[in-house]
Amino acid sequence: MRLRTSKHSDSSQLRNQYLEEQMLGKKKLLLGAVIFASIAAWSGMTTGASDHGRRRKQPDERMSAMGHAAARARAALEHGLPPGVRAAKDFEEAGLCVNQPDCEGADDAPPADGPASTQSETSIAVDSTGQHVVIGFNDFRGFSRNPISVSGFMYSDDGGSSFVDGGQLPSPGTDTIGTAKLPRVLGDPDIKYLGGCVFVYSSIIVKKFSAATAAQTMGVHRSTDCGHTWVGPFEVTPVTNPHGLVDVNGSPVDDADKEFMDVDPDSGRVIMSWSNFTPAAAGGVEISTTFSDNIATATPPTWSPRRIVGATDVDGQGSIPRFAGHGSPNAYVAWSRFPDFFINNIGFARSTDNGATWSAPVSITGDFFTMDHVLGNDRVHNFPSMAVDRSNSRFRGDIYIVYAENNNHDGADIAFQRSTDEGLTFKPPLVLDSRPGDDRAQWFPAVAVDSATGRIHVFYYDQGIASSGDLSEVTHIFSDDGGRRWSSPQPLTNRPFHAGWGNDTGQPNLGDYNQVVSQNGDAFFVYALASRPPAGFADGQPASASLTVPDV
Repeated sequence: MRLRTSKHSDSSQLRNQYLEEQMLGKKKLLLGAVIFASIAAWSGMTTGASDHGRRRKQPDERMSAMGHAAARARAALEHGLPPGVRAAKDFEEAGLCVNQPDCEGADDAPPADGPASTQSETSIAVDSTGQHVVIGFNDFRGFSRNPISVSGFMYSDDGGSSFVDGGQLPSPGTDTIGTAKLPRVLGDPDIKYLGGCVFVYSSIIVKKFSAATAAQTMGVHRSTDCGHTWVGPFEVTPVTNPHGLVDVNGSPVDDADKEFMDVDPDSGRVIMSWSNFTPAAAGGVEISTTFSDNIATATPPTWSPRRIVGATDVDGQGSIPRFAGHGSPNAYVAWSRFPDFFINNIGFARSTDNGATWSAPVSITGDFFTMDHVLGNDRVHNFPSMAVDRSNSRFRGDIYIVYAENNNHDGADIAFQRSTDEGLTFKPPLVLDSRPGDDRAQWFPAVAVDSATGRIHVFYYDQGIASSGDLSEVTHIFSDDGGRRWSSPQPLTNRPFHAGWGNDTGQPNLGDYNQVVSQNGDAFFVYALASRPPAGFADGQPASASLTVPDV
């Protein structure tokens, strides 16, 4: 992983200061004020991942990889498997599905084979001074723990010049099913800064539901010392089996997946949106929200009743909430929709009471072709990233959404849309990459707006550097006029990398999502980047003992 300093200059060009690699345990960090975290990703669902006839993706196929991992962990608990058992023979002896891809997506499938020590799917938050930086990631080292915790963290107190590996988030392990301690903390991280030295970190958790069953829900941890130590997880109670339905074995039928959070800078309210997988919805998924007004101090925090934002037969996955701030009562949610086979669009809803109620969902764009699979990257998707301009610039209040689409049939291009009327309407998509339709795939975009200057940052993976193969870069562009004009794309990575390095049959490769924070002229990026391990790769079939990259 390569970390750089990136700051605005008077000429509006990025100035990079490079630092040398240094070892932190088994991990490499290149450190600076702009951060790129290098990890393997538990990547998420994609429409078009497999055919099965011409039909819409089934709801369980929309679940993210970490969502499936949590569902499998819950199934293992309920089948009486001991903690830490992950070998295929152990599942086979218990009568569970072991032959991927035959059982791919099934809740009784074994955890995918993957590196036992790699990390994946990062999130980032930065305090107001820019000195305290906290990174969260899925951390495979935590599978050996009881209770399992695969939500890892690192922190920096010097703006990213050095990092401390904090290990994994704690779990009290006060409940048990057999010999397994619960709750289990199962990744899908998102981190937000609340003020002072307080950070919050959300994850999927599996908690005890009855004597022999468990529920897949969400939990939050809280740090009051800038990410050094954490308490939790605190269950987000409106997320837990909200319809109250159970199967013939008494197991809850609703599963929670892919959450993101945001913080209202005016009130401190924290909102969470997520996908509730349930047979009660027309399409099997409900885009849902809840919020807490005391998450910074209460033990446990209290949460508002769940609101269903979107639950049609085309909804949905990958929702992301954002507050408008600056005294506005507005909040917004965007997510990916699935109207047909190999077809997506972006759903959107707005709130005028800070997330208490929501407008009817709309699609902000016409249907577009689902992005293709990418060489070296296992699973892909069209999830949106969203930002609201909270600066004092003339574009304050504008909404920006980016996502991958494949209407040009070259793999994927990065589309950008903006609203200048508080989400009532959106401008047509603007494609941002260098040669749309002729530069192979660009995917997993992230967007942020500098809180001081209003500069819009967008970055994404990019295979336009080569005509074939898995050679890739991470590319950055910016706009200083509300997204009307853009800089030329420039690589953030010092040199291209092979996206397939460290890849294995279990699909833990480049991340489901990337994140960026921008404030006071600085930009902090975090993303997955594969590298060749120092000792090279072992020959033969990839297995947990032979792969040690990517890592943070």
